[in-house]
Amino acid sequence: MRKYKPYIILISIILILIVSISVLSAIWPKSEEQFFELGLLDSSKKTEKYFSSNSSTINLDTPTLWYIYLSNHMGTDQKVILMIKLLNSTDILPDDKLHTPSPLKTSYEIPISLSVNQTTDIPFLWSVSKVQNQGGKEYIKGLIINGDTVDVNVTSTDSHFRVLFELWVQNKSGDEYFYGWNTGKESLSASVYIWFVINSIPT
Repeated sequence: MRKYKPYIILISIILILIVSISVLSAIWPKSEEQFFELGLLDSSKKTEKYFSSNSSTINLDTPTLWYIYLSNHMGTDQKVILMIKLLNSTDILPDDKLHTPSPLKTSYEIPISLSVNQTTDIPFLWSVSKVQNQGGKEYIKGLIINGDTVDVNVTSTDSHFRVLFELWVQNKSGDEYFYGWNTGKESLSASVYIWFVINSIPT
């Protein structure tokens, strides 16, 4: 028995270490990356065909259906607002490196409450309802978004516009929303936009 005693002790120490590591792994707080996912899907909830035609042309008073894909991987319930902005081809976009939003006026807001690990597809049904052409410029004056009439005033010299979606997140105190969020290690932000051309002649 004395001959095998060192081996028995060694095996016992190894088993104790294995059990200790397993217990610590189970109770030790896990450091998981905290983030949101934001995306834009077409009417079939894919990323294939955002417009009814083969081009990115929007006809006046013709509804277009998209879905805003949003997923919460922050580890806690979250309250967010999707800020939707209408831009022309030269307006300033958000800077997701500096985490600053576009300075342009918000046209429409969609508040959302997300539980832990919840993923949702938010319908975004919209159309251009009012356009004015004057002096070689095109003015979009009105939108219909999810049944709501929205007054806007965005000018373009090339008929190109953008619909921008920014993700604003409620802070921990619950009294304000900010563009982006803090993971505890770094600041992150998310936005997505899509181009379109307006055909102001009713079809």
